[in-house]
Amino acid sequence: MDRLKSSVKHHAQFPSIEEANYELKDGVLKLQIVVDRMSVEVFANDGLTTITDLIFPSEKAKTLSIFTENGKSKVRKLKIWNLKDKSK
Repeated sequence: MDRLKSSVKHHAQFPSIEEANYELKDGVLKLQIVVDRMSVEVFANDGLTTITDLIFPSEKAKTLSIFTENGKSKVRKLKIWNLKDKSK
């Protein structure tokens, strides 16, 4: 998870890149990614590996990027749900 270009700098160590090791199961990495206004949670292989991070995106931020370094990957299935704020 890359926070190097975060719009808010609360602390000198806030801009960071978080990494986690994981094991492929039969050559597959299953990810569940939950994004809300101020946090991102990543669950790999049903939660065997996790990362949770605070984020402070600008109002204009509307994108999420997933990429592979030093190799190839293929998205087999992608589901997106809109988590609506029930208070509005």
